[in-house]
Amino acid sequence: MEYYGLDELSEERNQMSIIKVKVSRKWEEKHPATRDLIGLNLILIDQYYKRIHCWVDRTLMKQYADLLCEGKIYSIDKFSVKAYTGTNRCFEMDHHIILLKSSLISKFDDHYTIVPPDICMFVNLKNIHELGNADSALIDVVGMVCSVKQEKNITTHSLEGRTYVDFKITHFINKVKVRFWDDVGQEFYNSFSQATVLPAAIIIASAKLRRNNYTMP
Repeated sequence: MEYYGLDELSEERNQMSIIKVKVSRKWEEKHPATRDLIGLNLILIDQYYKRIHCWVDRTLMKQYADLLCEGKIYSIDKFSVKAYTGTNRCFEMDHHIILLKSSLISKFDDHYTIVPPDICMFVNLKNIHELGNADSALIDVVGMVCSVKQEKNITTHSLEGRTYVDFKITHFINKVKVRFWDDVGQEFYNSFSQATVLPAAIIIASAKLRRNNYTMP
């Protein structure tokens, strides 16, 4: 069977391509105001080291959520390819995949196809401040962890309790401020507190760039 590479997909070839991909990442999407579940995000990677975002609407989550597991390889057929626009996109990409009720998904027990667990396109820390104000996509960064602050608890205007951890990452020349919220922050803080080898390096994939939203000395 012939499989298309992710870089060969286009809206003109909608539902006419079969792809063979690994599920690299998977997470639920919730409405920012109501926190209602609206869908499922997937990052798919093929054997040619290309990646693409995949969207599953909440109406189809029962059909696909348990079927698609991180780290597993699948063939996917009969899907839609749509323009990938707007803010907070996982990475720079012109289009993404949308699964349909009629999509066909089969799991591969493939020990011969080499697909990386993840792919990152790192932004140099010294170029962070040169990025445009109208951020259209999230970014990948890597650096050494430093200046880790204590966890802080706050109450939002909607009386929701939240926690966050502030720290910085550096490549020993430039430093960039980072804030992790809630479960991510707690997991990071606990892991860093228990680290036996320092300094520690961190890779942050699909990070949101914010300007002047907070200060941290």
